Amino acid sequence: MSDTPCLSENLRINWLSLSFQGNTEKAFRESYFKNSLLQIRIALLLGIFIYGIFGILDSWLVPEAKRQLWFIRYAIFIPYVFILYLFSFSRHFKNFMQISIAFGVALAGFCIIAMIVIAPEQAGYSYYTGLLLVFIYGYSFVKLRFWWASIAGWSVVIAYEIAAIWLSPTPIPILINNNFFFLSANIMCMFVCYSVEYYLRQNYIHSRSLEAEKKKVTESNCKLEKRVHERTLQLERSNKVLKQEIVERQRAENALRQSEEKYRLLIENADTAIFIAQDKIIKFPNPRAIEMSGYSADELPGLSVLDLIHPEDQGILFGGKRQEPKDGFPKTCIFRIINKNNEMLWTQLNTVRITWEGQPATLNFLKDITEQKKLEDRLQRAKKMEAIGTLAGGVAHDLNNILSGIVSYPELLLLDIDEDSPLRKPLVTIRESGQKAATIVQDLLTLARRGICITEVINLNQVINQYLNSPEHQNLIAYHPNVGIERVLEENMLNTLGSSVHLSKVIMNLISNAAEAMPEGGRIQISTNNCYVDRPLEGYNTVDEGDYVVVTVSDNGLGISSTDLDRIFEPFYSKKKMGRCGTGLGMAVVWGAVKDHKGYIDVKSKVGKGTTFKLYFPVTRRELAVDDRLSSIKELMGNGESILVVDDVREQREIACGMLKKLGYQVKSVSGGEAAVAFLNDNKVDLMVLDMIMHPGIDGLETYKRSLQIQPELLTIIASGYAETRRVREAQKLGAGEYIKKPYSLLRIGQTVKNELSKNSTRKNPMTSYSSLTVVH
Repeated sequence: MSDTPCLSENLRINWLSLSFQGNTEKAFRESYFKNSLLQIRIALLLGIFIYGIFGILDSWLVPEAKRQLWFIRYAIFIPYVFILYLFSFSRHFKNFMQISIAFGVALAGFCIIAMIVIAPEQAGYSYYTGLLLVFIYGYSFVKLRFWWASIAGWSVVIAYEIAAIWLSPTPIPILINNNFFFLSANIMCMFVCYSVEYYLRQNYIHSRSLEAEKKKVTESNCKLEKRVHERTLQLERSNKVLKQEIVERQRAENALRQSEEKYRLLIENADTAIFIAQDKIIKFPNPRAIEMSGYSADELPGLSVLDLIHPEDQGILFGGKRQEPKDGFPKTCIFRIINKNNEMLWTQLNTVRITWEGQPATLNFLKDITEQKKLEDRLQRAKKMEAIGTLAGGVAHDLNNILSGIVSYPELLLLDIDEDSPLRKPLVTIRESGQKAATIVQDLLTLARRGICITEVINLNQVINQYLNSPEHQNLIAYHPNVGIERVLEENMLNTLGSSVHLSKVIMNLISNAAEAMPEGGRIQISTNNCYVDRPLEGYNTVDEGDYVVVTVSDNGLGISSTDLDRIFEPFYSKKKMGRCGTGLGMAVVWGAVKDHKGYIDVKSKVGKGTTFKLYFPVTRRELAVDDRLSSIKELMGNGESILVVDDVREQREIACGMLKKLGYQVKSVSGGEAAVAFLNDNKVDLMVLDMIMHPGIDGLETYKRSLQIQPELLTIIASGYAETRRVREAQKLGAGEYIKKPYSLLRIGQTVKNELSKNSTRKNPMTSYSSLTVVH
C-alpha cells in the first residue's frame, strides 16, 4: 500500500504537454503503440488508395499538367507511404512511428500545395479541398499524438501561406476565404486530436487505477483465503467422523436412487404396455399402456380389464380357456382390445403373479402385435394366391391349346364358305364361344400373374372412354338402368406402360362391381388425375414415392364390411349370388393386373355409404405410339416367303400352317426343338414361328439358341398360350422378335409375320449384339 501515493502522482496528466511523469509515460506510449498499430497500417493503405485515386481528378481538371501532378502523387508521396507501411512491420518502427507519420502527413500537404502551384490558377483552387482532408486524416485516422499532429498541421499551413502569397499569387478574397476555412479546420482538428488523446490518457489512468484496486483485492483475498483455509482445516479435523457418516449415507442413497432410476427408465420407456392388475382392476399402468388404451393417466387406473378386451375374446382370459401361471412363470395368450378411440388392436399378453400393497396381483406385459398380424395375414394371403395362381396358370396353358381349335378352325372355315351358307352362323357361334372361353382363360392367366407382357404406351383416359363406349358397357347399363355413370377425366393426362386390354378389363370389373353394389340404383363416378407422391402413402397398399396416374372408381352403394374388405381380392371369394354374376375372379383379376403393371390399390369403404377404389400406375414420359397395324386381310398377304412352324401340339401346327398358307406363305412344320434344328441344318427359311413351351425335348429358348448358330440372321416369332415372361425376354434379348399369344387369330398372326419380315435384313448378328425390343402379347 506504500506505493499508492507515488502511483497517484505518476498518473497526473500535464494539460499542456499531455504527458505523464516517470515510467508511466513510457508505459502509456507502449500501450498506445500496440493498440494503434493495426489502425495505422489500415490508414496508410487507405491513404495510398485515396491519394492515388484522385489522379483521375488530375486528368480531368488539368490534363496539360497531369504528368507533373502524377509525378508528385505516384513518384513522391505514395512510395513514401508504402515504404512507411513496410517499415511498420519492423521492430524499430515503435521508436520512429510518430515522427515518420507526422512527416508523411506534412508531405501529403506539401505535395498538394505543390499541385496548387503547378496547376493553372482556376484549377489550382480545386486542390485546396485536399488540404482539409490532410488535416482530418492527420489529426484522427493515423493515430498521431497531439503535438506531432499539430507540428505537421501548422507546417502545412505555413507552406500554404508561402505558396499562396509568393509562389502562386492568390487573389486576396480567395486567400482570405481559404485561410478562414483552412485555419478553422486546422484548429478544430487540433481540438479533436487533443480531446482524443486526453480521453485516451484518462482511460489509461482509469485502467491503471483499476489494476491497482484489483491488486489490493487480490491481496485481501489471499489473506482471507489463508484464514478460511486455516478455519477449514480446523472444521475438517473436528468433523471428520461426521463427514465419513455423510459419505456412507450418500452412497446408500445414490445406490437406491440409481436402482429406482433404472426401474423407472425401464418401465416408462418400454415399448411394451406394462400394468399391475388386482381383482381385474388396473392399478398401475406405464406410459405405453396409457398410450395403447387411449385413456388419460387419470382415467386408466381404476378401470376394469374387461372394459378394454374385445367382447368376443374375454373368454380367453376369464373363461377357463387359459392356464393360470404357476410359480410365477408367464403364460402367453393373444386377444384383441378396443381402446377409447374405438380402435381394435391385436395384443399378446404375458402375466406374472406378484404381491401389490400386501395383496395378490398380477404383473402384465401387453405387446401390440397388430402390424405382425397384418403381415401374417398378408403372407397367408400371398401363399394362397400363389398356390391358386400356379393351379390357374397350368389350367390356362392346357385350355389355351384346346381353345385354339375352337377359335382358329372356324375362322379358317369362314374364309372358305359363302356368306349365305347355313353353316356360317353355327361357325360364328362356335368362334365367339371360344373367344369368350379364351377371355376366362385370360382371367386365369392374370390371376397367375403370367398373362401381361405388353408394355405399350397407353393413356388411361383413352382406355376408359373406349370401354364406356363398348358394347359390354352398354349391356351393363341395360342390365342396371337405374345406375348413372359420371366421368371426370384429367385434361392433360400423363401416360403409363402396360396392356390396354388388361386395364380395360380392370375398369370393366370395377364398374360392374359398383353397379352390383347398388341394387336400388345410384351413381358411379370414374375419374383420373396426375399425382406426385412425395412420401409413402399408407392405405390398403403402401404407395411408394413417385409420379403416378390415378384412376378412381367410387359408388354410393351398399359398401363393404371390414371383414369382407380384407378378402375381396381373393379368387372365387364373392358375396354375389352364385351363377348370376360372373366367375368370382373379377377382383382377383383387378389385383393381379394392377400388380403386373407395378401399380398400387387403395380401397376405402363404409357400409351403407359406398366404396372408393383408387388405382395408382407409374408414369412414363414416352409418347403414345401411332397404331399402324394392318387392318385388311389383303394387305397382310405374303409373297411366298418360307416359314417354319415349331410346335409340340399337332392341332396348333395345323392351325398355324393353315392360316399362313391362306396368307400366301410357303409353310413347313416340325413337332419339336430337335426336329427344328435338324431341319434348319438342311434348309434355309425366312422366318420361324417358335412355341416357347414344348415337351418332351428342348424348349423354345434352347431351340432358338441352337438355331442362331446355324442361321444367325434367322427371323423368329415367339408363340405360347402361357407366357413365361423371363424366358420370352431372354429370347428377345438374343434377337427374337414379337411375342404372339395363343389361340391364334388370322389378323394377329398375319400382322406379326408381316411386321417381322419387314425388318431391316442387314441387322446386326443377334448373337453378338443384344437388342432392346418391346415384349408384346
